[in-house]
Amino acid sequence: MNDTFTDLNDLLLHRLDSFDEFTRRSLQIFAVLGFEFSFSEVLAIQCHGLDNAETSAHMKRIQEALDASVKENILEEAHSGEKRSRKNTEHTRKAMKRFSKTFKIVERQYTFSHAMWRNCVLGTMLNETERDIHRFIANIMEGDNYEVHSYISAMKLFHHWKASGDIMHASLLAMKIGKHLENLLLQHQVIDFYFEVISMWKDFSGDENEEDVIAGMGHGVLSRLTREELDCLARLHTSIAKAYANIGDGTNANLFYSNCDFILTNSPAAADLKDRTVFFILYSAQFGLLQSLDVKNKLVIQTELAKKFVEQAQIHGDPVHIARALAMEGLVLAGRGMFEDAIDAQKRLEKIYFAEKHSAGVINEYATDRAAQSYGYSVIWYATLGRHEECQAQIDFILDNLLPKMPKKNVHNSFMILFQSLWVLKDRGHVRLAEFVFVKHIYDRFNEYYSKGSSTFFYVVYEPIRVLLRLAVESKEGKDTDERKRKELEGWILSEDFFVGSPGKIRAIPMCSLGRDPHCIIAEICLLLAAGRKTFDERRMQLLRKGAEEANKSNKYTQCNPGYAYSQKQSLSIMGEIQRMIML
Repeated sequence: MNDTFTDLNDLLLHRLDSFDEFTRRSLQIFAVLGFEFSFSEVLAIQCHGLDNAETSAHMKRIQEALDASVKENILEEAHSGEKRSRKNTEHTRKAMKRFSKTFKIVERQYTFSHAMWRNCVLGTMLNETERDIHRFIANIMEGDNYEVHSYISAMKLFHHWKASGDIMHASLLAMKIGKHLENLLLQHQVIDFYFEVISMWKDFSGDENEEDVIAGMGHGVLSRLTREELDCLARLHTSIAKAYANIGDGTNANLFYSNCDFILTNSPAAADLKDRTVFFILYSAQFGLLQSLDVKNKLVIQTELAKKFVEQAQIHGDPVHIARALAMEGLVLAGRGMFEDAIDAQKRLEKIYFAEKHSAGVINEYATDRAAQSYGYSVIWYATLGRHEECQAQIDFILDNLLPKMPKKNVHNSFMILFQSLWVLKDRGHVRLAEFVFVKHIYDRFNEYYSKGSSTFFYVVYEPIRVLLRLAVESKEGKDTDERKRKELEGWILSEDFFVGSPGKIRAIPMCSLGRDPHCIIAEICLLLAAGRKTFDERRMQLLRKGAEEANKSNKYTQCNPGYAYSQKQSLSIMGEIQRMIML
């Protein structure tokens, strides 16, 4: 017999052939489980559905297969004390606990000694067989509620569903995982993960030679979608678009919202959708993004979106969507400077919206409570019209009734409700209250719930707002800022890499309708720091010049839209103070 092999793969296959059928079959399961796996994972799969007597006999054969594989250097055993083993402990704990109740077993971790071995074992299976094993494993894991047990196990389950070819199962689970990442405000991870999920739809479409139409979707894929698949695919696109918007990438956000619109428009299944909330989510998101963009005919486009939204919401009849539609209508009217009409829309919203009853539903559909946020916008509308008593009543309602009913972790939602009130309170001499509620509901909450790498759309302005309000409190109360702290703040605000370069228009524009844009915030920080200096020196002039520059930028933004009247008043006031100090 000639045992000389010219091909390494032939040698590996020859060594696999020396095993009995059970061991070869077990190796295939090991390979499908992954490059590394645990003893309890193997037992959960290979002993599934067996009674105790059968399980006992099967466990013995599994251990023999593992030992033989280790002896042949196909597998390596990683002892429980190793770091690699500890990583999988949470994932395998449930399976381990189940078997240890009846059988005396010791948890072990195994890895393939080399990727070549795993690839060789996988190569011994037909693609259909490998997919079947992945599906079998996924069904068992899902039956054990692995998808909610831990992030690691959820990702393992996702990859098994993906490899099984069941893209619907994989996508539905992926949306849960993506929601988990969204709640942690890990926007870049959300984008990377959803890219992988969306790519599955093309990979498993069978249209390898079809020319892509948009977002990697060919006409053949779109024509075969069921209504459930269409709804899922559309929501994936709105989710990735939202993540792009949250990091300030309006171009890609708009691209994926447009892709979603394309998919819904070109898929025949859209006509069969009984639950049409995905359209509301899309219209709402597109409208919100337009608030941040400087595009031609912006108000015309927003008006059309709002009109479609209101019509569809009235037909749908759900107060959750009607409230969102009325909030959208109010913003359109305010954007045209029609503040009286915007307030009328707000009053209609207040007749049907009750936070304790509807807020959770609005957040579930739109990620934040767009209806509650309309109360915040209306503060600016009342203030612009000089209706001061109604303005104060709205602020009191927000602080005493609305904010306490909002989820604490949804910091962006709290920001959108509270931001407008900060400047009205400050202008009326209640700057200490403004500082207190901002730090309590936004600044401290973000630091309490989120870690480094987390971000919200307006996160970059949190620190400047905190600094401005602190300086304003000290100025009003006649207190001097600590000298060391003052120098630190001056260096920060005058540095070339200060934050204002990164937000750009996508954040400055929507803040104009909120009562203050970031340039105006920076301008007043410069003004207060300059006013607090004891000497009329070059540093003071640097601060005033920087403040004037930022106030000018603010004025350019705020003068281009009648809906920005309150913000423009803020800009002009700061500019006037800076010019007065320069002339001293």
